[in-house]
Amino acid sequence: MKSIRRFLGRFLIGLFVCVMVFLIANIAGLSIYLRVLYDTHEGETDFSPSRTVRVAVEGLVQRDGQYQLAPSVTKELQEHGAWAMLLDDRGKVVWSLDLPPEIPLSYTPKEIAGFTRYYLKDYPVFCWAHPDGLVVTGYPKGAYMRYTLDFAESDVRTLFQYLVLFVIGNSLVAILLYAFLCWWTVRPVRPILHGLSCLAHGEAVQLAERGSLREVAAGINAASGELQRRDAALRKKDEARANWIAGISHDIRTPLSVILGYAGELQDDPALPPQEQEQAAVICRQGIRLRDLVSDLNLVSRLEYDMQPLEYRLLRAAKLVRRTVTDFMNAMPENPCGIELEAIDESIQLKGDERLLLRALTNLLQNSVLHNPQGCAIRIAVRREDGFCLICVYDDGVGADPQKLENLLNAPYAPKRAHGLGLFLVRRITEAHGGQFIAHTAPGQGFSCEMKLPCEPFIKGSPSADPF
Repeated sequence: MKSIRRFLGRFLIGLFVCVMVFLIANIAGLSIYLRVLYDTHEGETDFSPSRTVRVAVEGLVQRDGQYQLAPSVTKELQEHGAWAMLLDDRGKVVWSLDLPPEIPLSYTPKEIAGFTRYYLKDYPVFCWAHPDGLVVTGYPKGAYMRYTLDFAESDVRTLFQYLVLFVIGNSLVAILLYAFLCWWTVRPVRPILHGLSCLAHGEAVQLAERGSLREVAAGINAASGELQRRDAALRKKDEARANWIAGISHDIRTPLSVILGYAGELQDDPALPPQEQEQAAVICRQGIRLRDLVSDLNLVSRLEYDMQPLEYRLLRAAKLVRRTVTDFMNAMPENPCGIELEAIDESIQLKGDERLLLRALTNLLQNSVLHNPQGCAIRIAVRREDGFCLICVYDDGVGADPQKLENLLNAPYAPKRAHGLGLFLVRRITEAHGGQFIAHTAPGQGFSCEMKLPCEPFIKGSPSADPF
C-alpha cells in the first residue's frame, strides 16, 4: 500500500537525519580531541619519526674522526625514503645520509630555529640534540604533516573533565534524537491504534484521513461503518426474534391451558373407563411438559438478549439449597432418588435473583431424577473456593455421553441439539450472575455439576443469615 511506503519513507528519512546529526556531533567532538594529540605515531614498536630521530642520535657515533650511523637505523631510514644530517654548533653539516641536493650545508641560528619544528625546503623534518650538535632527519615531501599545538597546563589538567562532559553530552544527544525519532514516527500511528481499540470494543470510529497513513485511516473508517451497520442489523434481528418467541409463547399458553383443563376434567371423570382416564393423564403430563418447555424457551430468550431484569438481593447459599430440596421433594414425593446434603458452609452469602437461582437448582435435581428412572443417590455440597461460592450437585447414576452433554450445554445452538433446555438454562442463569457453570459426565460414572458464583462478605444479623 502507498500509505505503508510513505510511512516507511518517513521513518527512514527521520532515521537518516538523526544519524547525520549524531555523526556530525561525534565528528565535531573527535576533531576537538584530535587537536590535543600532536604525536599520534608515538610508540615503542611501530615506526615513528620522533622515535627514529632519537634512535639516530643514539646510533650516530664518531670513530677515527668520522661519524658512523648504526646499520639498523640506516636501514630503517632508507626503507622510508628518509635522509639525515648532523649540524655542529656553528650550523655546518658535518655528517649526512642521502642528503637531497637542494638542502643547504650551512645554516644560521635563525634558519635552524625556523625548521626545527616544521619543514625544511618542504621536507618534513624531525630534530633531536646530539652531543656534537643537532641531528636532523627528513622525509619525502607530503609524507607527514607537521603542526604544533600549544596548551596551557590548566587546560591539560581539565582534559579529563571535558572528556566526561563529552560522553555525557553525546549520550544526551543520542537519547534526545531517539526520543524525537520515536515521537515523530509514532505520531501518525496513534490515531490508528486508537481507532483499532475502538473497533475492538464495538465503538464507532471516524478518523481524520490525512497524513502518511490516510489510506489506513480511510479503511478503518469504512470498516467501522460496515460493522456499525451489521451490529444494527443483528440487534434488529435479535429483537425481532425475541419478540417472536415471546409472542409465540403467549399464543401457545391460551390453547394449552384449554387442553390441560379439559384433559384434567377427563382424568378426574369417574364415568370414564380407566383406560381413557389414563389417556387423559398422559395428555396432562405431556401438556405440562410442553408448557414448561415453552416457559424455558421464553426465559432463555430473555436471558440471551439481556431482556430479563435480575432482582438482586443478598442470599445465604445454604438456605437457598435447603429450600430447593424441600420444594423439590414436596413436588415429587415419589421420585426414586435420595437427596443428601453434605459439606454445607453456612457462612457463604451471594447476591442474586432468588427465583432464577431456585429455578437453576431445581433443573439440576430434575436432570438427575429424569435420567435415572431406576433411582440414584444425589449429593449436594456448598463450599467456598478462591472467593467464589461453589454449589455442587452430584449423582451416581448412569451418566451420559460427553458429546451429548456438550449438546445439552450449547442448546439451542448445537448442531445436534439434545432434548430439553434444562442444563442450558442453568448455564445461562449462572453466567447472568457473573459465574461459571461446569458439568462432567461419562457413561456409567454419574453426573456432576458445579455452579461457581461470586461470594459476598458474611454479615451476621442480615436477613439472609437467618436460619432456615
